[in-house]
Amino acid sequence: MIPKLCAVMLFIYALINLLMHEINIALFCFIVGIMLFYVGIRSEDNLKPKQKPTAPPVPSVPSPEPQEHWQRLQLEKPFKTITIKPVGITFDCMFSEFYESRQKVLSFTGEGTNIALRQYTYNGEPAIAIINADLNSDIGVVPRDKVEMVLDFIRKYDLVLVATDCDSFYPDDDNEDFDKEAEPIYTCKILIYAYKRNSENQ
Repeated sequence: MIPKLCAVMLFIYALINLLMHEINIALFCFIVGIMLFYVGIRSEDNLKPKQKPTAPPVPSVPSPEPQEHWQRLQLEKPFKTITIKPVGITFDCMFSEFYESRQKVLSFTGEGTNIALRQYTYNGEPAIAIINADLNSDIGVVPRDKVEMVLDFIRKYDLVLVATDCDSFYPDDDNEDFDKEAEPIYTCKILIYAYKRNSENQ
């Protein structure tokens, strides 16, 4: 802001000198003013918050409606079932409009919470965010060594995902100096039910 203000003052001073036929001084002030104005614009751009990474829509697993979600679990036997333990649960959310902390989202995540997946790219490699579908916010990511397996499931099967083993703990609760006012760390696991495509069942 200050460089841009100085630039405006120099432009005014340049105009005054131009009216007084002081061409050299006017030209000098005009050039310096342009430089300061450019510096001011660049400074404001650097202060703007960086955008969060965006994710391509495919492949991904959207969240089914709750009624459809539970109906399928009750009426159909899954072809395969796997369990994933999210990692990065103490980091900030990447895909959330309302929450900054994954721990905050996890604190509202309970047994049977509807889960969705969202693929994105991290350091040039495929990665998958784990989303609390009710809050539309991520709670962690699929471990790197499980990404290809989960992507293979996405390509081959219809998936239903739910949270399970939701818990919380204090990392230093066995320490005599443990701060009883400290915030707990929330955790969970993700159950992935894989169903054959409808066309394969017919």
